[in-house]
Amino acid sequence: MPNPKIATMTLTTEIRGGNECVARQPSKITTSRGDADVIRLVNGNPAGSGQAIEVELSRSEAIKLFDPIPASQTTLDPGDTVDWTVKAVISGIVAVKFGTDPDKCTGGDQDDITVRC
Repeated sequence: MPNPKIATMTLTTEIRGGNECVARQPSKITTSRGDADVIRLVNGNPAGSGQAIEVELSRSEAIKLFDPIPASQTTLDPGDTVDWTVKAVISGIVAVKFGTDPDKCTGGDQDDITVRC
């Protein structure tokens, strides 16, 4: 893909209520297929902080939107990225969820990424 269109979400570790959690910016990705060839997740924590974030995406979720199917777990060290390639053709609206460790700061993981044809 010569110049892929990339939709990016930045993940950062925060302390809320004395517990570590992952903030997402934006909180969800909602886009059209024509505007996103790749979904990119970025660990936005400072270099050298040691704050790795584990991203979890079940196969049953991944198969709906991505080709090839990404690994079910990816550890992102500070500054690392993971790219998930959106299928060339999708029908209607496809929504997938993914989890993180530490857990998301607010809300659930429902429809974290929504792409419409």
